[in-house]
Amino acid sequence: MTVSPEIVYLKQGQGDFRLPTPAGFVAGPTLFEGVVENTLRLGLKAHARVGRIDLDGDGGIHFRQNVDHVDGANGTTLVGRLAVTLQLFNEAWLGN
Repeated sequence: MTVSPEIVYLKQGQGDFRLPTPAGFVAGPTLFEGVVENTLRLGLKAHARVGRIDLDGDGGIHFRQNVDHVDGANGTTLVGRLAVTLQLFNEAWLGN
């Protein structure tokens, strides 16, 4: 079994990079215009193999500021995922 820590910081504005730069805008990315939402994720990833079964999972907690681009709205979210893969056939060499 392998376990790995994960730390992610995400900063997301209301801007759209596909739109032209607004008139009078001096410099800098327009991605962070408007109310910027900040997310800090602290999590763990794990992988294990038991016979023909592979188990992959990750889970973490998201600390969010300005949720949904609403100034002052804060929240905490628990997020998780689990994947199970079953190997039906053994590997076979198809060489010469």
